[in-house]
Amino acid sequence: MKKLVFQSKQKSNEDQEKAFLALTPSQRFVQFLKLCESMAPFQTKKKSNSKNFILERT
Repeated sequence: MKKLVFQSKQKSNEDQEKAFLALTPSQRFVQFLKLCESMAPFQTKKKSNSKNFILERT
């Protein structure tokens, strides 16, 4: 069960970072992929001249 916590943005970010860094590298990668999947429905602009590494879901 999730609980509602009232705290500052800085404290919230610190807690999230601490929880993320407590994960193993493979768990972090899985979390990254889940984040990518959850953002898939949102439209984004792609830059054709970008030198960034891009993961594309097919």
